[in-house]
Amino acid sequence: MSSGEITINGERVVVRGAGVDEIMGVRMAVIIEGTDRATGAFDGDDAETTRHIGAFVGEQNVGCATYLCGERDGEAAWQLRGMGVLGAYQGRGIGALLAVESERLLGLASPIRLMWCNAREGAVGFYERLGWTTASEAFDVKGVGLHRVLVKRLT
Repeated sequence: MSSGEITINGERVVVRGAGVDEIMGVRMAVIIEGTDRATGAFDGDDAETTRHIGAFVGEQNVGCATYLCGERDGEAAWQLRGMGVLGAYQGRGIGALLAVESERLLGLASPIRLMWCNAREGAVGFYERLGWTTASEAFDVKGVGLHRVLVKRLT
Protein backbone atom coordinates (compact mmCIF):
# COMPACT_ATOMS: atom_id res chain seq x y z
CA MET A 1 0.00 0.00 0.00
CA SER A 2 1.41 3.42 -0.94
CA SER A 3 1.30 6.47 1.32
CA GLY A 4 -1.67 7.88 -0.59
CA GLU A 5 -4.09 5.04 0.00
CA ILE A 6 -5.95 3.20 2.73
CA THR A 7 -8.32 0.25 2.83
CA ILE A 8 -11.62 0.75 4.66
CA ASN A 9 -14.06 -2.15 5.03
CA GLY A 10 -12.36 -3.85 2.09
CA GLU A 11 -12.55 -0.75 -0.13
CA ARG A 12 -9.29 0.69 -1.42
CA VAL A 13 -9.25 4.51 -1.20
CA VAL A 14 -6.59 6.23 -3.34
CA VAL A 15 -5.67 9.93 -3.18
CA ARG A 16 -4.32 11.39 -6.42
CA GLY A 17 -4.22 14.47 -8.60
CA ALA A 18 -7.48 14.97 -10.48
CA GLY A 19 -9.18 17.17 -13.02
CA VAL A 20 -11.75 19.70 -11.85
CA ASP A 21 -14.40 17.75 -13.76
CA GLU A 22 -13.58 14.63 -11.70
CA ILE A 23 -14.13 16.38 -8.35
CA MET A 24 -17.03 18.69 -9.21
CA GLY A 25 -19.73 16.21 -8.14
CA VAL A 26 -18.31 15.96 -4.61
CA ARG A 27 -17.71 19.71 -4.45
CA MET A 28 -21.34 20.36 -5.38
CA ALA A 29 -22.73 17.77 -2.94
CA VAL A 30 -20.56 18.66 0.06
CA ILE A 31 -19.38 22.26 -0.31
CA ILE A 32 -21.98 24.06 -2.44
CA GLU A 33 -25.27 22.37 -1.46
CA GLY A 34 -27.09 24.33 1.22
CA THR A 35 -25.41 27.62 0.29
CA ASP A 36 -26.73 30.37 -1.93
CA ARG A 37 -24.03 29.71 -4.57
CA ALA A 38 -25.40 28.89 -8.01
CA THR A 39 -22.27 27.13 -9.26
CA GLY A 40 -19.46 24.97 -7.96
CA ALA A 41 -16.85 26.72 -10.08
CA PHE A 42 -14.17 28.70 -8.24
CA ASP A 43 -12.14 31.55 -9.69
CA GLY A 44 -8.82 29.98 -10.62
CA ASP A 45 -10.13 26.42 -11.14
CA ASP A 46 -8.64 26.34 -14.63
CA ALA A 47 -5.36 28.12 -13.82
CA GLU A 48 -2.24 26.20 -14.80
CA THR A 49 -0.93 26.51 -11.22
CA THR A 50 -4.10 25.19 -9.54
CA ARG A 51 -4.03 21.65 -8.17
CA HIS A 52 -7.14 19.51 -7.72
CA ILE A 53 -6.75 16.40 -5.60
CA GLY A 54 -9.32 13.69 -5.08
CA ALA A 55 -9.93 10.60 -2.98
CA PHE A 56 -11.25 7.72 -5.08
CA VAL A 57 -12.84 4.36 -4.39
CA GLY A 58 -12.26 2.66 -7.71
CA GLU A 59 -13.33 5.27 -10.25
CA GLN A 60 -15.78 6.99 -7.85
CA ASN A 61 -14.64 10.31 -6.42
CA VAL A 62 -15.53 10.42 -2.71
CA GLY A 63 -13.40 13.38 -1.54
CA CYS A 64 -11.95 16.54 -3.04
CA ALA A 65 -9.63 19.45 -2.36
CA THR A 66 -8.48 22.35 -4.54
CA TYR A 67 -5.26 24.31 -4.00
CA LEU A 68 -4.89 27.72 -5.62
CA CYS A 69 -1.38 29.12 -5.97
CA GLY A 70 -1.14 32.73 -4.84
CA GLU A 71 0.10 34.84 -1.93
CA ARG A 72 -0.73 35.45 1.71
CA ASP A 73 0.79 38.46 3.46
CA GLY A 74 3.33 38.87 0.65
CA GLU A 75 4.52 35.25 0.72
CA ALA A 76 3.83 32.61 -1.93
CA ALA A 77 1.12 30.31 -0.59
CA TRP A 78 -1.31 27.57 -1.45
CA GLN A 79 -4.94 28.41 -0.66
CA LEU A 80 -7.03 25.35 0.14
CA ARG A 81 -10.59 25.66 -1.13
CA GLY A 82 -13.48 23.27 -1.40
CA MET A 83 -12.26 20.34 0.68
CA GLY A 84 -14.90 17.78 1.48
CA VAL A 85 -15.81 14.09 1.67
CA LEU A 86 -19.15 12.57 0.69
CA GLY A 87 -21.37 11.97 3.72
CA ALA A 88 -21.37 8.18 3.32
CA TYR A 89 -17.56 8.21 3.57
CA GLN A 90 -17.13 10.73 6.39
CA GLY A 91 -15.69 9.64 9.72
CA ARG A 92 -13.46 6.96 8.17
CA GLY A 93 -10.16 8.86 7.93
CA ILE A 94 -10.53 9.79 4.27
CA GLY A 95 -10.51 13.54 4.95
CA ALA A 96 -7.31 13.28 6.98
CA LEU A 97 -5.70 11.08 4.31
CA LEU A 98 -6.75 13.59 1.65
CA ALA A 99 -5.25 16.49 3.61
CA VAL A 100 -1.99 14.75 4.50
CA GLU A 101 -1.43 13.29 1.03
CA SER A 102 -2.26 16.65 -0.58
CA GLU A 103 0.41 18.29 1.56
CA ARG A 104 2.91 15.59 0.57
CA LEU A 105 2.13 15.95 -3.14
CA LEU A 106 2.30 19.76 -3.04
CA GLY A 107 5.51 19.66 -1.03
CA LEU A 108 7.15 17.42 -3.62
CA ALA A 109 5.93 19.49 -6.58
CA SER A 110 6.61 23.01 -5.32
CA PRO A 111 8.94 25.03 -3.09
CA ILE A 112 5.90 26.83 -1.60
CA ARG A 113 5.60 25.97 2.09
CA LEU A 114 2.77 28.21 3.33
CA MET A 115 -0.82 26.97 3.16
CA TRP A 116 -3.98 28.77 4.24
CA CYS A 117 -7.73 28.38 4.07
CA ASN A 118 -11.03 29.87 5.16
CA ALA A 119 -12.45 26.97 7.17
CA ARG A 120 -16.05 26.59 8.22
CA GLU A 121 -16.36 27.00 11.98
CA GLY A 122 -17.40 23.36 12.38
CA ALA A 123 -14.25 22.12 10.59
CA VAL A 124 -11.67 24.10 12.60
CA GLY A 125 -11.02 21.23 15.03
CA PHE A 126 -10.39 18.82 12.14
CA TYR A 127 -7.73 21.11 10.69
CA GLU A 128 -6.16 21.85 14.08
CA ARG A 129 -5.70 18.09 14.64
CA LEU A 130 -3.74 18.07 11.36
CA GLY A 131 -1.38 20.85 12.47
CA TRP A 132 -3.18 23.93 11.15
CA THR A 133 -3.28 27.07 13.32
CA THR A 134 -6.19 29.47 13.68
CA ALA A 135 -5.16 32.91 12.37
CA SER A 136 -8.37 34.95 12.69
CA GLU A 137 -11.50 35.57 14.65
CA ALA A 138 -14.70 34.07 13.24
CA PHE A 139 -16.21 35.92 10.28
CA ASP A 140 -19.39 35.40 8.31
CA VAL A 141 -19.34 34.25 4.70
CA LYS A 142 -22.73 35.40 3.41
CA GLY A 143 -24.98 32.51 2.58
CA VAL A 144 -22.52 29.93 3.96
CA GLY A 145 -21.85 30.69 7.64
CA LEU A 146 -19.06 31.38 10.10
CA HIS A 147 -15.45 30.77 9.01
CA ARG A 148 -11.93 31.29 10.37
CA VAL A 149 -8.63 31.73 8.56
CA LEU A 150 -6.25 28.84 9.26
CA VAL A 151 -2.60 28.54 8.26
CA LYS A 152 -0.03 25.76 8.09
CA ARG A 153 3.62 25.66 7.15
CA LEU A 154 4.84 22.55 5.36
CA THR A 155 8.10 21.10 6.61
